[in-house]
Amino acid sequence: MFSDQIVTPLYALAVNFPLVEVTAENGPFQMACGTHLLPREEGLRKIATGEIPMESFYMQLGDAMIRTPLALHRGSPNRTNQPRPMVVMGYAMHWLHTPKVDLTLQRDYYESLPENLRQMIRCQIVEQLPKEKVETYVNFKY
Repeated sequence: MFSDQIVTPLYALAVNFPLVEVTAENGPFQMACGTHLLPREEGLRKIATGEIPMESFYMQLGDAMIRTPLALHRGSPNRTNQPRPMVVMGYAMHWLHTPKVDLTLQRDYYESLPENLRQMIRCQIVEQLPKEKVETYVNFKY
């Protein structure tokens, strides 16, 4: 029987770093700290009741946030007319293969990379990337 009560070892990390200053006005990253240790529904309930707050993280250029993607998190609304670009790099154990962390590279690009870099990248190599399947995280939701 499967259960979400089992605590697994940390199998993934996310590293966020902003390309502009992140303020209350331009949409800070928000996270409910500690929810990575709870079943999802319990975490959502505790957020809804206010028992666990959604905390905002304001960042300066040069800051980096290392976090578990298992904690409940979201982006908040950007109330300015300027974009708030944020780079998010995911690191996962070699055995984790999901659409959220898998990387697909076109063969000619992959082969143009230095050998030492190719040895570090875990990816699927294809002859041609599909034109209709362009992934963006602008509207990405879990």
